[in-house]
Amino acid sequence: MPKTRTIEVVYEDGVFKPLEKVELEEGVKMEIEIKKEKKILDKHEKTREILGKLNTFKPISLKPEKLEEIYIESRRYWFISFYRSHSVFEERTS
Repeated sequence: MPKTRTIEVVYEDGVFKPLEKVELEEGVKMEIEIKKEKKILDKHEKTREILGKLNTFKPISLKPEKLEEIYIESRRYWFISFYRSHSVFEERTS
């Protein structure tokens, strides 16, 4: 086992209880460093947090022609960057 290791614990009934398996011999003395609690979010809390941030964006409306123009331009830039990186890759391997 490494000399130092960081694990998360919960303090209950006057005892620090590890939140993961720790392989130690019974009665071994350890030195601990107590750091300020960091907020641990479960997956649903994280999802709600992200959705809450997304709801702050103002909706925009674009005409279909403008959407098509944006799509074509993005494909063009993607193709150019792909072609350039592919050409450079072929030159390096030749």
